[in-house]
Amino acid sequence: MGAGKRHGERAQSLPLVIIMFIVLCGFVGLTIDVGFGLLQKRRLQAAVDMGALSGAQMLPGTDAGTSAAGFTRANFALVSDQHVNVTATTSCMVAGCGSPDRLRLVASTSTPTFFVRLFGIDSWNVAARGAACGPCDSSIATFDVMVVLDRSGSMSGQDMVEARAGIRELLSYFDPDRDRVGLTVLESADSRDPYFRTGTAPCETDSSSFSSTSYLASAYTGYGGAAGAFMDGTPTNHDAWVVVDLDHGTGFKNSDGSLKNSSDFLSTLDCVKDGGSTPIGPAMQAATDELEKNGRSDAEKVIVYMGDGGASSTPVQRQCRRRASSKGAWSSWGACTTADASGGSNVEWQITGNKSWYDWSTGNRDRPCADAIAQSKRAANYGIDVYAIGYGVSTDWCRPGMTNSPAESPQIRQSEAIAAMASDPKLYFAQPARGDITAVFGKIGRIITAGGTRLVE
Repeated sequence: MGAGKRHGERAQSLPLVIIMFIVLCGFVGLTIDVGFGLLQKRRLQAAVDMGALSGAQMLPGTDAGTSAAGFTRANFALVSDQHVNVTATTSCMVAGCGSPDRLRLVASTSTPTFFVRLFGIDSWNVAARGAACGPCDSSIATFDVMVVLDRSGSMSGQDMVEARAGIRELLSYFDPDRDRVGLTVLESADSRDPYFRTGTAPCETDSSSFSSTSYLASAYTGYGGAAGAFMDGTPTNHDAWVVVDLDHGTGFKNSDGSLKNSSDFLSTLDCVKDGGSTPIGPAMQAATDELEKNGRSDAEKVIVYMGDGGASSTPVQRQCRRRASSKGAWSSWGACTTADASGGSNVEWQITGNKSWYDWSTGNRDRPCADAIAQSKRAANYGIDVYAIGYGVSTDWCRPGMTNSPAESPQIRQSEAIAAMASDPKLYFAQPARGDITAVFGKIGRIITAGGTRLVE
């Protein structure tokens, strides 16, 4: 009797063991599925963070959100085949900013289950969110930047409009309270008498200082080209090439972050007139000297050059002669004066062939493209990053002077010369077809300020 009772009690414990086993399996299954879900969430969070940092480097560009979402999906696809929904929004770190400087991502995906699907749960959703700023105002990096703009005659009309828009895009990546951006033009600003300027340099009211018909002497050949690039003067008295120096290259944004059109930089950029030839070497030398003379020791120094042709000229001196009337005798050739600018047919001038204020690089007196490369290498030797943009540059040979003059020796093509100016091949940007150059300047701005991006959420 007692033994039979104990046997019955043992039989009653079997259902309890089975129930406990099911519960235990449920806990194990839940642990595995929850653990996998948490793993997927960490993977998704990592993809979101990397996507936000990637997209923030493109701010304030309009493609920042699209790029960040695509990068997030691509990164998550490396560890999972689950589809990801990503929403990207841009906003301001400081309310009311003119351009967005924060990118926020929200992502979600459906994670499959393994054991708990026995209880009718086939999947559950996991989500991640993150944000990054770019460029971040709290970045420790500071920049001294010189923009070198080719304003030769071939940059007329829409090309100059595109150049201005691109430079404005570049400017949007910098902080006016911390960074400084100056402007150099080629050819010179026609800023000093007696070198025949009209209006306020570099905003001439007409192109008389560039017109080939203004140069009457038969000796108008070689250097100077079809538009005339005398650019004479002395080392202590010559036309300006830097039209906005670093000291005045600040305050280019309003308090809301929008560009300030009345700033020295933008008001000068907006009135620059096209005209003249393409003396790249002197402009690069002037930009380098400005960074070396006035650049800050703790700032990253950068030159961004944009041009649509190879170098064609170098500054040389000219001389004038005069006569009292159309029947009078000509005077001897001598230094030009301010009065010669309005002397009409009773004044003639010619190129002397002597160098003026500018010292070209060794061996490059008749090789302006080689000189431009040498001046760019000089900048790189000072630790300056040189970015070069070839805007519709042809593959024709570089020629000093007019288009029918002999090619430089040794020969180099215009496109090759602009590419060689960059301090690193990765810093050369070619746009073979002329047109909107804004995206190129934006990419350069993102590269320069990339160190200023960070996660903020």
